[in-house]
Amino acid sequence: MEEPPLQKTDTAKSSSSWFGGKSKVAPPPVEAETLTYEQFEEELMGDIMVDHPDNLLIRYLRARKHDSKLGFKMVYDSIKFFHNQGFREVIRTGERELLQYPLESGLLYFYGHDLEGNAILYLSPRVHKPKESPVEKFSKIIMYIMAQGYLLLGDKKVTVVVDLKGLSLSNVEYANVKFAADILANNFPEVLSRVLIFNAPWIFSGIWSVITKFLDPVVKDKVQFCSQEELQKFIAADQLSVSLGGTNTHEYKYQQPSAAEVATKPQDAEYERLMAERKELAYAFLGKSQEWVDGKSVEAERDALAQKLSENFRELSPYIWSPSYYHRNGFIQNFDEAHF
Repeated sequence: MEEPPLQKTDTAKSSSSWFGGKSKVAPPPVEAETLTYEQFEEELMGDIMVDHPDNLLIRYLRARKHDSKLGFKMVYDSIKFFHNQGFREVIRTGERELLQYPLESGLLYFYGHDLEGNAILYLSPRVHKPKESPVEKFSKIIMYIMAQGYLLLGDKKVTVVVDLKGLSLSNVEYANVKFAADILANNFPEVLSRVLIFNAPWIFSGIWSVITKFLDPVVKDKVQFCSQEELQKFIAADQLSVSLGGTNTHEYKYQQPSAAEVATKPQDAEYERLMAERKELAYAFLGKSQEWVDGKSVEAERDALAQKLSENFRELSPYIWSPSYYHRNGFIQNFDEAHF
């Protein structure tokens, strides 16, 4: 199988890259058919954030049944996708720049954990407004939600709870469903635990027959239809809202934040120092990885560098990650600690 093209280039690095210039505002993403070697390397180290790089990459390898070539292609395609979709800009600019009705209506939001410790993502299609949801805007909502999920999950997965109560044909469209299914299967591999669907009206059988045509088989196998009462087989009563038969009194209430509440820290000398440090750590980690591949016993040194990369990203996060609803309400603390 042919590997994705990584083009070596002598072109100066983009100011929007992790290790690039000193531009204060990243330019809009440019659609790329291929990534240069430098872009791939830098985007990869940017995507790692606080994870040990091995923990991130092993998800892709498992998703491709430990075929290294297929795993690499999946990583490459995912990095190119996030590059082209402007993922970093979504997490930097925050909620005020997003389509507002999905946030205000509770169309999709995280709250609580299931019995296995996985974060729960609630989805209420009855409040979906297809006419107000062009894919180019709704895709940003999906990326925003998955970014918050990244912080909430830790080393766990996500359980999606879909309440179809009140669903009508006016709520149904397939472009955004396909986008969400594709991004989950191709760009967040090994993250989905299960999908629990309940309160399905009679019209849903026809809708489901269409959706299954573009669902990844692995995702499809994780879908379970159940009754509202059966939710407690997967979620403890104290983690389940009263409206769903549980004992938790939490209600999702979204208020649009002020500009100050979602502002990132202005880039300054400390930002430049941290970025330079990240570049040095990243290349040191890659160097130790090559030594490890060559059979040298450098695991401890390599793990220490991975930990320093994680600490570096935590220090960088106020500059590049806009605080969200989950931060303002205390559900995310210390950058990536979940508190429900």
